[in-house]
Amino acid sequence: MKKTITIVAVLAFVATMFSGCLTATLLMSKGASDEKNEITQGKVFEIEKATVEYANGDVLSFKDYGKFIRVDKSNGDFLIITPTAAYECTKASKSCVMQKNNNGEFYYSDRSYVFPTKWFRLEKFADDIVSDTNHAESIRTVAGKTCTSFRDKEHGYEVAGYNRIYMYKEENGEVLRRALNMNSSCNAVFEVPSDYSQRTGSIEYGEKF
Repeated sequence: MKKTITIVAVLAFVATMFSGCLTATLLMSKGASDEKNEITQGKVFEIEKATVEYANGDVLSFKDYGKFIRVDKSNGDFLIITPTAAYECTKASKSCVMQKNNNGEFYYSDRSYVFPTKWFRLEKFADDIVSDTNHAESIRTVAGKTCTSFRDKEHGYEVAGYNRIYMYKEENGEVLRRALNMNSSCNAVFEVPSDYSQRTGSIEYGEKF
């Protein structure tokens, strides 16, 4: 009889833990979904405007919480994202590809330098159900800013963001993205120059943060 009671107690405990995990997962999924909706509707970042310089020469500029985004490359090429369209511009040919920003898809993209914190937290939590020894949420200072960091020791990467701005990315010991400087001003132009022609093509993007 004692053995039966013990088994029932263990099963009840497991069921409670599973139920708790399921509830937490559902809440986190909702949080990530709400965050995505907010981003795609134009509140991409959590601060009004900024300019961020990265180690690879990229410069992120935005205003109106990210409704208008510009990413300049070291070679003079640049990407502009507006509420209606995205423009990928090539300096050498003075031309650009235009694509509609349908349902804010270019806001919720690695191309925009957005860091969806709740999405990362959900991904981390899902992994932690299997193992919590290889994953950690912590703090990392990048460009003088205190950033939320997510580390995955098993797969050898770390990512960090500040007010939903993607500040740091490392994979297998190689730093792929690192902000050097950030200030709260923005002097960028969010229009394609008049002497640039439009060419056919598509702009690659993906929800692969």
